[in-house]
Amino acid sequence: FTAHVVLSELDPPRSLMLSGGASGALGESSGEAQVTLIAEESGTRIAYAYGIDLTGRAAAVGGRMIEGASRILIGEFFKRLGRHAEQLNGKAAKNTRRKGLFARWFGGGA
Repeated sequence: FTAHVVLSELDPPRSLMLSGGASGALGESSGEAQVTLIAEESGTRIAYAYGIDLTGRAAAVGGRMIEGASRILIGEFFKRLGRHAEQLNGKAAKNTRRKGLFARWFGGGA
């Protein structure tokens, strides 16, 4: 498969759109997720809503199985993203000048 991922609609430190797709001999897929960071007393909650389109033989033969597997993979991605953010936040707390979550991930401003 050949894949691509795009970050757009960046609204630091609140939200972003994550979109992309893949194509190969078994078909094509595309999807997008609206990711929102919500400040809470105990930290930051990552909320997301996503949609996926799948075509070709992969969709015809294993659409339901792929849907379930993608749900698990997407959930795991955001769990790991949250853990990574916690690690970055711990390192940033040691610095005298803290950068926002988007800045630490994507190299933006303070």
